[in-house]
Amino acid sequence: MSKDIKTNLKNKPEGYCLKTKASGLGTGLMRNAIISVQCEYFKTAQHRNTVHAFMTIGPGLGIWLMPRLLVYIIKEYSWQIAWQALSTLYIVSFIMGIFISRRPSDENSSIWSMTGIKIWNKLEFCLHAICTFCAAACSIIYISNILILMRNENIPEPEKVYSYQGIASIAGKGLLTLLMSFNKIDIAWLIIACYVIAQTALFSGAFCYSLWQFRLQNFFSGFGIGLFQAALVPFLVALVGATQLPAALGFTNLVSGLAAFSAINIAGRVAKEYDDERRPFVISMFLGSIAIVLAIINSLLHKFRKSHVRRPSMKQYSRVNGVKNLSEITSFEGQ
Repeated sequence: MSKDIKTNLKNKPEGYCLKTKASGLGTGLMRNAIISVQCEYFKTAQHRNTVHAFMTIGPGLGIWLMPRLLVYIIKEYSWQIAWQALSTLYIVSFIMGIFISRRPSDENSSIWSMTGIKIWNKLEFCLHAICTFCAAACSIIYISNILILMRNENIPEPEKVYSYQGIASIAGKGLLTLLMSFNKIDIAWLIIACYVIAQTALFSGAFCYSLWQFRLQNFFSGFGIGLFQAALVPFLVALVGATQLPAALGFTNLVSGLAAFSAINIAGRVAKEYDDERRPFVISMFLGSIAIVLAIINSLLHKFRKSHVRRPSMKQYSRVNGVKNLSEITSFEGQ
């Protein structure tokens, strides 16, 4: 870290804390808004899932590209120029976002519907929230400690090794998009696979010592995260329905934020107390295992309830929608 940054952090820590919180709030709102808007544009599950998969490719490219670009800017110029470059990207995103708008559907017109509180009445969503908390905590422990661990093991160019997860996440998202396009694999099985691959890879940093071990660990961490990010929206739609997706995403991001705040503080204290950068990964191993077990239970519960849903009869369709024959029924989306 450059001398001017250290001086500013020491003299004005409150200002940097405030800026960090504002950046986190803005990033969270922007991400949730982007995903929510695409739900209003694309009503069919196939189009919605495909668009979401393309949207999630961006972070993977950013994770791979930005460490290389920012390190170069910092070395050649300064930290200030690097921050200005990032700010420029956000400003460009803001300008593009101005032209993306659509009136929400009538189903979300009431204040009660907009808050989305009623999704907490679903047991599956409550289990999903617990899974999300544990998985997000495991992920933030990995993000905040993996570079320190690689430096302690004298791994050359740890930033580049870490950036492998960006490319791997793109591969994961592409693969999941391809699998979902076949419409033959249940999203419940896919979400279990996502949790197993991502969580085991994230906490396996506790067992990495050499360059190739860290490369594989970062690659499969990114691959698993990519799978999960692409599967999240279809899974939430299956749990709560498309109309409640914005609320479900908002609460999911809120739980993730709480998990990140809690985990990073606990992991930092543990690493400092034991003077061992591997200790936080032991905590992530415990959290990741809980996430995997609960994800399996939640997916099986969802499949069980889905298999016992009583679909409306033709007489009920005719009564509600005026359907007179089977050929008029084009789709059915269970909520």
